[in-house]
Amino acid sequence: MSESANSLETLGPLYLGRLSLSMLDSLTEAVILADPSGHVRAINQAARALLGYTQAEVSNRPLSMLVEEPDILDVDHWSSFWERGQFRALQTSMRTRDGAMVPVVLLGLALNDAEGKPAVAVLVAHDLRPARRLKELQVLHAVALAGAQATEVDALIERVTDVIGEALYPDNFGVLLCDASCSSLRPHPSYRGATETAMRSTFPLGSGVAGTVAATGKPLRLDDVTQSEAYIAANPGMRSELCVPLKVGERVIGVINAESARKAAFSAEDERLLATVAGQLAPAIERLRLFAAERKQRRLAEALRQAGAALAATLDPDSLLDQMLEQIASVIPYDTACVMLVEQDIVRVARHRGFEHLPAEAYPGQHVLRVNEIPNLRTTVQGRRPLVVSDTAKDPAWRHFEGGGHIKSWAGAPILVGGEVVALFSLTKDAPGFYTQEHAELLSAFAGQAAMALENARLFEAARRQAAELGALLDISSALRAARSMDEIIHLV
Repeated sequence: MSESANSLETLGPLYLGRLSLSMLDSLTEAVILADPSGHVRAINQAARALLGYTQAEVSNRPLSMLVEEPDILDVDHWSSFWERGQFRALQTSMRTRDGAMVPVVLLGLALNDAEGKPAVAVLVAHDLRPARRLKELQVLHAVALAGAQATEVDALIERVTDVIGEALYPDNFGVLLCDASCSSLRPHPSYRGATETAMRSTFPLGSGVAGTVAATGKPLRLDDVTQSEAYIAANPGMRSELCVPLKVGERVIGVINAESARKAAFSAEDERLLATVAGQLAPAIERLRLFAAERKQRRLAEALRQAGAALAATLDPDSLLDQMLEQIASVIPYDTACVMLVEQDIVRVARHRGFEHLPAEAYPGQHVLRVNEIPNLRTTVQGRRPLVVSDTAKDPAWRHFEGGGHIKSWAGAPILVGGEVVALFSLTKDAPGFYTQEHAELLSAFAGQAAMALENARLFEAARRQAAELGALLDISSALRAARSMDEIIHLV
């Protein structure tokens, strides 16, 4: 690079007539000579080797045939270049004879003739591929290392995104993951360069570039996004895009996406690199997900075991329900939680947690709750199945009430005794989209234990009452037998 800069400084004071191809051929960097109209006049030996053209093939052809940077070649920028006399360190790409794109740093110097009129533009191109290959090797090593060391999916994706984004694709880069139903994509929180709107958006499979790649399982590279009907302008200012699928076997779990403010910023080499990264990242994500699922199952089993042991130690219904809410928190995060008793059409809050720092009107016990008037409760009770309202703001059936602004996501599960819903768990989070059907199924497991515990407590209470009644009758019978007169009997009765 410095050699090219020195070459430009050396050529600066020369006039067009004193330039010679033999002088230019002695340079190791590619050099292109162009006239003020933007047409190629000559290229040196290094340029011919880099691009694969002969002198005759490029002579008098537009400079745009070789340089993939329309901004510097339009009338205003080209005129400004001649006025300034130079430009330095412009990163762009050059097109080879076979159509491949070579990343280069371009330096330019405008020379005048003896009369001071524009004569020749000297453009020096430094091939970035050797440095790029080194960066790619470093990136692949870092990705492999991250995959081996990571213990959480989010940490792995964040590390890979940071490494690749900083080294290769600073404009816009990241991972989008499929949702549980594989119907849409959502940007991972570590995505770099995206707008806030884009980060909050979901992209249906089959829609947009990322959605198309996820639906087909095939990579897609766009040199000019403005010419593609598939492109969704979620991030203004981007001109080109490269997207590759994350696949486990034939199953797509997400995509890796890169965008650039430059046209044709991505080459076949970029596509191969991201495909290689995807081939490392997807299995690592799947492995960590399996480990996480296994850990979750172990935590659930342990929580249920502890809940069972705790429930066996008491037959007091309130204590039972308090312990259930405590055990649920170890497996299913929540901000607030309630156990609601169902009495015909009325739902009454029996036990609760998490309302200490909320206003009084947020406590559902302050409201009369009728099953048939509240859609999520009606579905849970009448359907006898767990339910999730992932995003209450987007659910048209969700009933909003004063003080309920903290409920952004809701999960519930019925507690059945003898086939009838006697109570239900209600969990809330102040985070849209937090709860999934998986949370509802986990909650249902605790509901099953709660049902058994409540039934045992009911049977114990019934037995205790019966024993008390029998004891009272026995006492009365003994007293009657011991009575010596009618007056004593009447007094006992």
